[in-house]
Amino acid sequence: MELFELSQDGQKWEKLDGRLANVRVFNAFDDSQPRLLATSSSGQVLLDTLIPMGEKIHKVSDFFVYLNADGRTIGFNTLSFKDTSLLISQSTNTSAFNMFQHSFSASVSRIATFEEDSIQPCDEQPETSNISLNPLSMVFNYKGSPVTIDLLECFACSSEAENCVDISHANNIFRVIVSAHAHLFLIQALNVSSLLLARTTSHLVAVNYLARQNEKIQQKLIALLESSESSDTASKEDIRQMLLLKNVVVTQRLNSLQQRPLPGIELIQHDISPQIDQKLLDNCRLASLFLYHFNMNSFRIWRKPMEIRDTNMMNTSSTTVPNQQYHQIPIQIQSQNVNPMNSYPAQSLQQQPQQQIHSTDHVTTHNGTTTFHSTNPQKPRLCEGSPGCSLVEASEQRKREMAEQKKELTGTSPGEDYFVRKTNGRLGLTIYAHNDDGVIRAEVRGVTSFAPRCAQVGDSVIAVDSELISSVRNASDVEKLLRIGKVIHLRRKTPLPLKAPTQLDATNVNKKTGCAKLAMALQELLVTEKKYVADLREMNEVFLCMRQVRDIMHAAIRLYKMQTSFLDSIEEAIGDMSRQDISVAQIRDSVMRVCAVFINKCADFKIYAEYAAGYHLLQHEIKNKKELLSKLEAVNSTREQHCSWESRMIKPVQRIVQYPLLLKNISDALPKDARERIQVETALQKMQTSAEYVNEMQRLNEDYAQYMETVRKANENMLTEKGLRLDTRELLVFAHIKWRDAPAEHYVVFVFHSLILLLPSYARKEIKMKWTRVLPINEIDINEMPNDSVNLKLYHAAFEGPNGQLSHSNPNTVYNIECCQSQLKQHLIKNIKKARTIFSKESHRPLSGSSQSDGGYVSEVSKDHRNSK
Repeated sequence: MELFELSQDGQKWEKLDGRLANVRVFNAFDDSQPRLLATSSSGQVLLDTLIPMGEKIHKVSDFFVYLNADGRTIGFNTLSFKDTSLLISQSTNTSAFNMFQHSFSASVSRIATFEEDSIQPCDEQPETSNISLNPLSMVFNYKGSPVTIDLLECFACSSEAENCVDISHANNIFRVIVSAHAHLFLIQALNVSSLLLARTTSHLVAVNYLARQNEKIQQKLIALLESSESSDTASKEDIRQMLLLKNVVVTQRLNSLQQRPLPGIELIQHDISPQIDQKLLDNCRLASLFLYHFNMNSFRIWRKPMEIRDTNMMNTSSTTVPNQQYHQIPIQIQSQNVNPMNSYPAQSLQQQPQQQIHSTDHVTTHNGTTTFHSTNPQKPRLCEGSPGCSLVEASEQRKREMAEQKKELTGTSPGEDYFVRKTNGRLGLTIYAHNDDGVIRAEVRGVTSFAPRCAQVGDSVIAVDSELISSVRNASDVEKLLRIGKVIHLRRKTPLPLKAPTQLDATNVNKKTGCAKLAMALQELLVTEKKYVADLREMNEVFLCMRQVRDIMHAAIRLYKMQTSFLDSIEEAIGDMSRQDISVAQIRDSVMRVCAVFINKCADFKIYAEYAAGYHLLQHEIKNKKELLSKLEAVNSTREQHCSWESRMIKPVQRIVQYPLLLKNISDALPKDARERIQVETALQKMQTSAEYVNEMQRLNEDYAQYMETVRKANENMLTEKGLRLDTRELLVFAHIKWRDAPAEHYVVFVFHSLILLLPSYARKEIKMKWTRVLPINEIDINEMPNDSVNLKLYHAAFEGPNGQLSHSNPNTVYNIECCQSQLKQHLIKNIKKARTIFSKESHRPLSGSSQSDGGYVSEVSKDHRNSK
């Protein structure tokens, strides 16, 4: 098309450039406004502007339109009517990025992969793919297979190539080629995942959180420099480089939130060792560095997996100590001389081999410090004395009890003891406490994916902060003790086998390797769901007691009830996964039952759309009502960010996008030929559809909710009289169409259960009622016009009431509707018929009229509809 600009005097159009231009309208990642970009055939940018909020492309004729932007009036002379329609529709339908999900088209290619111990470049042609981006992950198809990239555990940076972003994840580096403004796409992806990481919606809070992470990295670097020189120099150097790389990652997120230039390889260039530097690729050095450490040194940014391998312990002295195990852990181990429990000294294995006391190793994990030591069998626990014993016997009994407690703490029963230190408030373990013949016992019943890898189902909890579980009065006190405790003392149910893996029973090996991941995925779903429901209950108790908040967020109460019922169903479907005798078939049956719960209850998740609308309205109200904000902030007495109203209320918004990921984990844990995969894929598809529905309804509320409320108030009497409801929860479909008979052709049609609403696309707050139409569904008839692929006619058939009055002022109103696609036309017809069926079944009786049974009135459309059945 050709570009023109209106002269200053407004008398003539002046051609901007003599060449034909390619014009594209797309979403700018840093703004909710659509961006219009015009380039020549050689790629030269002729026009790059944002379409202002509330502005539209004005149509002069079928081949000429114009736009007011930046104080200029730009004209477009198109080559066809189709180009004109596309330009107008794309400028109004472009969606902004939000916290739910965003999809866009881009080209993707793999430029490098990690093989053995080196990075190999790849020469693969880019493939166009639809990229789905949400706060948790980025998903696209490559080589016919879906690729899911965890935004918190990948590294993304600007590429040397124009409009490209390099993403290093797992053992590959992908290059994403976007149409324009690649750095804005990178910044948006970093910012939205940083907000999720900090569990907030405030950029300032996220900046403070990342600043604290940066301080921790600096402290670790200082501590590493001050550590003893006797430690392995090569290992220290790897740890130092990984800390510096994490500093780059955190600095990158900080600068992105603060709108500063993102760091490059120069920030860490001088700290890269020559051996590693020669292995990096020249065209993506920073992404290559992340890929190398990720695969060679198990480098993780926010999550630190720990693997344990048991091997025969090498002799450290001439005396061999029996029944000892050596734990080889491929992460940093810091040997200390003081046990974290401070209950008993640690002695050197070489100095005192005869006492069979192992030195303790403190292994720093992402959620705690785990300490291992081996124990030897001792005598069983002593029985209690009789009630009628003498003082001397009582004294002796007390001594025996104290000795018993000491033996219990120091690990006198068969098995291996270990300690887990809480550092971030959670362990990822489900601990069950019960009364066993008058003695309180506690054991691990569930292990999540983020729990320490050393923990296993069936392990016993011995003490919390040196206080024995057996000394607690009742099981409820164990929960309090675990909540406030820092160091948890656990003991394995049975010692780890010293045999080689090949000597293990084949059934157990198949069960662990084949179903451990599947059972863990199910357990993760259950544990996170319980935590989420508890958060919902706490949110309702803390914030919805305020009348102003309750009036806005009323959907939160129904959401909590729905999620409580959903949790009960999930818990019942999964069953007890901690049983030792559970079989593979039982675990797979649990998968089928869980998927059935998701499929049967997926319609209930539509309430998230209502909750999201309330949350959006609350944020808008807080800007104008400072006293409401003060009340919300006053509730957070601890001033901790995770207790703020934003962090609590954003959790449902985050949870709805997590369900597809949890189901994806279950699907990945199943064999490819398993019949359960079909059920899982069905549930996954339905939950993805639910998430997309919530996303669309969020857009609908943001764009049209206030205008719908205006229309509802203006037609309140008519809606009440005819039993109609203008409620977004009953919306079946909405679409952009053309109403040929209207002054402004471009409209949005909304089909509800009981009515059809026609609203101008460019609605304003002061919308005029003469531009809108509210059509009762039982008064509408359709001319499908089968010979026309995009056009249809709606007849608003008026009927006569008992007193001779017409149901509306225009007795023969015809609406000529044009759809942009034939599929949209068929979809509209299908949903209008569905709405008429729903309304007919409900049989709402008008409040001011009579029913058909006592000689009242009914529309001719409804009569014809009944007779056609």
